[in-house]
Amino acid sequence: MLVAIAALPFLATTQIARYALATLYPSNTPTVYSVRLRPSGIVVIRDLVLHDTGALATQPLITAGEVDATFGWRDLLAGRKIRQIRVADVRIYARSNASSQLSLLDLFFGRTNKPNRATLPIWADEVDVDGMIHREPFAGFAAGTAEWPLKFQMTMSGERINPSRQVMFSVGNENRSTNFATDFGVSAVAETNPTAGGTRVLLRSLTARHGSLAIEADALRQFVATLPRELKGRIDASIANLSASGELNLVDQAPGTGPGARLGERLSASLAFAGVRVRAPGKSHPVLSFDDLSGAVKIDTPIPLGAATSIAIDHLKLVNATTSLDADTVRSYTTKVPADLHGIIESKLDSLSLSGRIVNLGDRPAMGFSGDINLQDLSVHSPPGAQHAITVDGLTVAGKVETPLDRWAPDSVKVQSGLTRWATLSYGDNAIANFDASWRIDNQKLSADHVGAQIFDGTITGAPSVDLVTYAIDRCDLQLKGIDVHKALVNVSPEHLDAVATASGSIHLAMSANHDLSGNVDLTFDGPGTLRIGQIEEVKQMLVGNFGLDMANLAMHDLEHYPFREGMMHLESAGENSLLKIKFLRQPKSAADVISPHKEIINGQEVTVGSLVVPKIDMTIPITGRSLAQILSIVSGVHPIVQAANPASVK
Repeated sequence: MLVAIAALPFLATTQIARYALATLYPSNTPTVYSVRLRPSGIVVIRDLVLHDTGALATQPLITAGEVDATFGWRDLLAGRKIRQIRVADVRIYARSNASSQLSLLDLFFGRTNKPNRATLPIWADEVDVDGMIHREPFAGFAAGTAEWPLKFQMTMSGERINPSRQVMFSVGNENRSTNFATDFGVSAVAETNPTAGGTRVLLRSLTARHGSLAIEADALRQFVATLPRELKGRIDASIANLSASGELNLVDQAPGTGPGARLGERLSASLAFAGVRVRAPGKSHPVLSFDDLSGAVKIDTPIPLGAATSIAIDHLKLVNATTSLDADTVRSYTTKVPADLHGIIESKLDSLSLSGRIVNLGDRPAMGFSGDINLQDLSVHSPPGAQHAITVDGLTVAGKVETPLDRWAPDSVKVQSGLTRWATLSYGDNAIANFDASWRIDNQKLSADHVGAQIFDGTITGAPSVDLVTYAIDRCDLQLKGIDVHKALVNVSPEHLDAVATASGSIHLAMSANHDLSGNVDLTFDGPGTLRIGQIEEVKQMLVGNFGLDMANLAMHDLEHYPFREGMMHLESAGENSLLKIKFLRQPKSAADVISPHKEIINGQEVTVGSLVVPKIDMTIPITGRSLAQILSIVSGVHPIVQAANPASVK
């Protein structure tokens, strides 16, 4: 009888194991074909199955063909120590069910029974797992299935209460020579070691290659609420290579202590990646795509992140990125989009690279970036045909930058060796081409060492300086050469004042902290041309006062087409009223100027008049209700753009 009772645990091992598994995993309907326990200290479990839940309760979630455990009875009973665990022919199923996007998470995180912290953890000298991960369709992710080889090895050593662990883990094809260009694989080597106050986690290496992910935008929107509303469909992402290593120091928190007891936790890590690619679709067109994102980053920080956080960006480069967003979507993020602009705004970026550090820049609690930024060949095209359409081609911006990351703060931004270039910037019917500027920002002041551009078929050069806080201009001397005056005046009122000729000259501007703009514009015509003065009431009244109404009418007729051999214009500020001074010397009278003599009443007397030719113009024309700033903005075409973007800001 005593022999039979002693043998009972060995004979009823399968039933005991089934009961224990059902207690541990009641929702997963565990089954096991057989369990054998040998007196020598060996347990063999065959055909272990944990099932899915809900409507998929008949489907397996984890299966293991054979589980072997070797132990010594004394070690097992005294310290829950196992010499070796070997799991062969494991198959893990990753899928969604009706209640969970990934039902495997429910298995590991959904259980309510918690381990007893006072109980010694199970010790295993060696653990070896070999099998497959079978991926099935996920809710919100791409359809299709895949199978990846799985290997897991772990050894334990050191103190019984707080052991050291060495882990090797891999998923996917490890034989890189077979199909290295496409085979997915992840491998990691890590270890944990006890410290005086906690645990050190050392990630010796983590490598991944040819990973890909496809997720529905609506599924991602559950986690990122700020995704553009027009982002619809499947987002595809992939990465060619990823490598990482690092060290995480964790501090044990004593029971009943607050968060301060965890001071001292720290993370140091290195991360490198290459070949990151993203495709994000929209309702009728792709919203975002880029072909290659690569980088190398080092981080050294306390946990949580704080003033001592340091992130070193060895390099970060984005290549061939495009966006395509509806103007109304862009307008929801910024008001600086003209109100009449509708349709798709497209952008294309050749490359963006940066390197530097993200650190605390001083007394500010927020983090800041200090390093080099280089944006190459950005093009932006708004819908054609709109009155305020905007197009940028070939924009390049580079510089050594120091700036806070939480907000734009001109007094905290520094830029050295700034460079800005673009091939074409068009806005409405105006364009600035071949813009080239070198500049810097220091002590809240933007100072240009050189600015050059082509505008109105001529060139403009100079070196302005602007206070970024008060917008005061303390230096703005610009030189103009070969400006097409007709194109410059077309934004003003060509039916009143126009000139067909080119001119050169200068602009001298200053703006006070109260935003009062003062200065002058001087233009001297490069050669002969044609002046056209329409029915400007101020000019007519001036002529009437000097010559009478009838002579003034004849003179106004002559000024409608006034060929000149030399001339100049001078515009100067007079507060809310400005003055335009013009001087012109007419071309000699030609046959075209001759008309048949006719009778005219001049100063109350009838006289015979052939034609009246104004040989010289020297007059000052008041421009009431217009400041110098308003006139310059209208001439350049900028004023209508600003007004259309934010009507409330224009008075």
